[in-house]
Amino acid sequence: VVIVNSLGIQFFAELGFWMGGLKIVFLVGLVLPGIIVDLGGNTKHDRIRFRYWRQPNGPMGNYIIHQVHNDQFAFSLGFWSTLTTTVLAHIGSDLVAVTA
Repeated sequence: VVIVNSLGIQFFAELGFWMGGLKIVFLVGLVLPGIIVDLGGNTKHDRIRFRYWRQPNGPMGNYIIHQVHNDQFAFSLGFWSTLTTTVLAHIGSDLVAVTA
């Protein structure tokens, strides 16, 4: 980090440009295989699709109904659980970007 900062703005800007491009390549390199595996490009040639969003495996499934004894409340708890996980994941990455 010290070496990059000592070499001047021209080198620093060029390095930032190439690192940004590398970040995009890595992002595409992670999303594309995920889509391929989801559509059946795995060892079993099995399409995953939205299998884990259906009952009883989904986030709003009935796995929690025996604890709360209420269908609507179980759905709300499942939704809240997914929402908090998603929000915390997005806040974590945004916090790093804002700090920089």
